[in-house]
Amino acid sequence: GEPFLLMAGVGFDARVVGGLDQTWKQRFARAAYGPATLSALSRPLDKLQVTIDGVEHACAWAVVTSAARYGGSFLLTRQTSIRVPGLVAMLFRARSRAELVAQAMCLARGDLDRRAALDPDWVTTIPCTAADIHAAGLGPKHAPIQVPVQIDGDVCGTTPVHIRAGSGRVSLIVAT
Repeated sequence: GEPFLLMAGVGFDARVVGGLDQTWKQRFARAAYGPATLSALSRPLDKLQVTIDGVEHACAWAVVTSAARYGGSFLLTRQTSIRVPGLVAMLFRARSRAELVAQAMCLARGDLDRRAALDPDWVTTIPCTAADIHAAGLGPKHAPIQVPVQIDGDVCGTTPVHIRAGSGRVSLIVAT
C-alpha cells in the first residue's frame, strides 16, 4: 500500500538504512553509513524467496527499482530509468559475508551490470512488472521470519512485500 518513486529494497540494504543514525547522517553525510553497514554485515545472511512475474527465485537481498541509480550517485543498473515504465529486480545471491561485501563494493563502483553479465548466479537483473518477496524458512516457535524493507531510503516495515509497477504517470519538476 506504500508507493515508491525509485526503489524498494529487502534485506541487507534495508538493514543498513534501519541502522543509520540520522544525526550522524546530517553531520557526516555518506560517512555515517559506515557503522550501519558494519552492523548489517555482522548479521547472518537473509534468505529470501522472490516471485517475479510468476517465476520463483532465491536470493540473500533484493532491490526492485524503477531507477538506474542507487543512493543518488551509485549506478545500480543501466536496464531502467525513471522515464521508462516498468521495474527491474536485482537479486543478490551472496552465499557468504565475503560475497555480500563484494556485491556492495560492486554497487559502490557502479560495476553490477558487468558483474551480472559475467555471473548471473551472483547478481541477477530481471525486468518485471511484479515481485513478491518473503523470507524463506521459519524462526523461533515456527513463526515466519521477518526481514526489513526500505522504500526510497526509508525503513518501511518487513516482509512479506508485494511490489507492482504503477499504472499512472507522475509529473516531476526537475532542475536542469
